Amino acid sequence: MTQEEATQLIKTPQISSVEPAIWADLGAGSGTFTVALAKLLARGSRIYALDQNAGSLKKIPDVDGIIIEKIKSDFTNTMSLTEKLNGILMANALHFVKDKTRFLKMISAQLLPNGIFLIVEYDLQKSNLWVPYPVTFDALKKLFSDSIGRSVQRLGEMPSRFNRAMIYGALIT
Repeated sequence: MTQEEATQLIKTPQISSVEPAIWADLGAGSGTFTVALAKLLARGSRIYALDQNAGSLKKIPDVDGIIIEKIKSDFTNTMSLTEKLNGILMANALHFVKDKTRFLKMISAQLLPNGIFLIVEYDLQKSNLWVPYPVTFDALKKLFSDSIGRSVQRLGEMPSRFNRAMIYGALIT
């Protein structure tokens, strides 16, 4: 996925602000979506990039004016950040979480009252080796509504290079 494609999947006026913001990117990998988010945030913003693969985290490039803190962590079991967040980004990561209801309750406690989620996922129903616990867009709407009372809006979609499925971006408020 190109940087431009990643940006288009998460771009929304809700994250563009003149004020610095604090975000977490859970399952950041090598930073494709971390960088996309960084380019949409105000200068002075901070992104905590969490991933259990330290080698991938080292590949995340610096973005001028944005602080990116790389943290080796299994985000599926604990959120040990001490700051409240303006937002949480999960790009191709929620499908690794088996008990999504418990997980969303855990991580939503990390958000400020007006905090938002950005989710990027494959619109798949059937699991596979790379997407063990898929979440279709319709399932995502139900999941967020039922578990933490949030509404979901599709931001965009594009064909996936894998799985013959669409990949979608969603804003959860």
